[in-house]
Amino acid sequence: MMAPTSTSSIQAKFHPTISANIEDPVSGELLTRAVTLFPCGHTFNEDTVIQCLARNKLCPLDRTLIERHAPNYIVRQLAETTKSYPLKSLKEGYINLLLHLLEKPQIQEVLTLKEMLESQVEELMSHESEELTEKEKISYKWMEKLLGENEKIRQFVVEKLRQIYQNSASLLTVSPPPPTSASSLPTLSLNEIQALSSLSINPLSTASLYKGIVQIHFPERNRNFTEQAHMLEQIYKIEFTLSVEEKVAHIFQQIFNLATSLSPLEFEGDSKESKDFTLSNYSSYLLNINRLLLWQTLPGGKNYLHQDHIKALPLKKKGELLAQWMERHGAIITELDLRFSDLTFLPPEIGQLSKLCDLILINSNVTALPAEIGQLSQLQYLNLLDNELTALPNEMGQLSKLKSLRLCYNKLNSFPAGIEQLFQLQYLDLSGNNLTALPATIGQLSNLQGLSINDNQLTALPTAIGELSRLQYLDLDKNQITALPRAIKQLSQLHRLKLNGNHLTTLPAQIGFLSNLQRLDLISNQLTSLPAEIGRLPQLQELYLDNNQLTSLPAEIGRLSQLRALSLRNNQRLSPFAIFMHLSKLKNLNNLSLDE
Repeated sequence: MMAPTSTSSIQAKFHPTISANIEDPVSGELLTRAVTLFPCGHTFNEDTVIQCLARNKLCPLDRTLIERHAPNYIVRQLAETTKSYPLKSLKEGYINLLLHLLEKPQIQEVLTLKEMLESQVEELMSHESEELTEKEKISYKWMEKLLGENEKIRQFVVEKLRQIYQNSASLLTVSPPPPTSASSLPTLSLNEIQALSSLSINPLSTASLYKGIVQIHFPERNRNFTEQAHMLEQIYKIEFTLSVEEKVAHIFQQIFNLATSLSPLEFEGDSKESKDFTLSNYSSYLLNINRLLLWQTLPGGKNYLHQDHIKALPLKKKGELLAQWMERHGAIITELDLRFSDLTFLPPEIGQLSKLCDLILINSNVTALPAEIGQLSQLQYLNLLDNELTALPNEMGQLSKLKSLRLCYNKLNSFPAGIEQLFQLQYLDLSGNNLTALPATIGQLSNLQGLSINDNQLTALPTAIGELSRLQYLDLDKNQITALPRAIKQLSQLHRLKLNGNHLTTLPAQIGFLSNLQRLDLISNQLTSLPAEIGRLPQLQELYLDNNQLTSLPAEIGRLSQLRALSLRNNQRLSPFAIFMHLSKLKNLNNLSLDE
């Protein structure tokens, strides 16, 4: 009997690689009506292909144009076998099959593959039960079918297994090599090559793995998957021209590199575990990497992790100690600055920082916040500028003491849930996202003094904006707003209103009710005139009207006794006479900008 070897992690990879390849990567159903697309070679159920042809004629995995398609009878037969094959106690048959495979010279040449198969045999022989597990049954059916075909197909399968596991040793240090050319393989028909390469090289299982990785980072399911995948590629700096297989290898390479930097003793030598491209492994590595990245920033955290007995622990064991360490030390932490960190999400242990008042996490790649963020009951300032957030957890609404929330330059498509419950909030920054509208519930933020929503896609403001009675600063630059609501008149405490780069053609008469307004920015709109009520702004000191289509100024502009700066550049229809006719009364005007 062969010497025992560790097998659990390798088996976790081997079985799903086989079973996942007869499932439609889009619907998840068995490929009993398999159709292969050309030239990409990916295989889907007939229903999926019909939908693709009706929608955009692009392969849903790599967006390649579909030139033609054909039924894939090999994959259909395998799927039907999986669906209906009568399983019995086949342990002996499975062992014999693996032993037969181990006799192949191509297998003996690749140590990784040889050890994996030997480990499986060893584990099967050590089981007291004569019955196979469900995973073993599926794996056995597949191997029996693939290796039971004619000789040239058996040679092709063995060759592909050898290539996969031989190449896996280099995935951690170099980019994945190009596929082996057809000339180096046994002679097969085109249909056999395309069908079996999709089964053994694993584009379908890899696509499923890639989709799972994306969903770990972006749990919001109702968002466009292509958009989410693009954001993931930006995080990992992946070239969009790479295949799905190459993208997965690139992601795991970076993950393993990070894991090695944080737990070097664990990854000394040739670690088999690091070669397991599974969703479970990815999730575990990602969680514990982020735990340690956070831990290193906490007071005393780096020194604790550098103790010899801690350094010797595996990455997962170290990560699991964070909660215990937080219980002892977390209560003293009131400020936490994580700017420019490598974090991709905050680990759930963040919720144990019960005294935290100020959290800065800017210029990182955080894609999601844990529900435990709601446990930071003392938090007053939260800065999440320049991350990859597409949504916030509902638990954000539990931050009852939060005064300042900066979410600028993320990937938010809608007003985040829970924010309307932050009744103590004084400043909210949502600039640089993809918001198209504000909810009526924004009026519940009755203590709000500053609101920045510039660089979005707003076309209008809700009437509820007028309920923000304490608002002093409102930045709406670079949106697509065509008109202001009459409720704007209720913002009587407003000091500055920024509306540059919108689509305004007129201002409402209610603008004259903003009795405390000191600066009004209206550059790059489509204004042709100003309302007479503009003269009822007694505190106005600066007025910027460049790049509009003004033809005249109202006489009432001469009443702006506090006006110090007026800019009218690039209003080509505005005559000098119209400008100077009403400005002589503006005794404090010392900065007038006009076209030369």
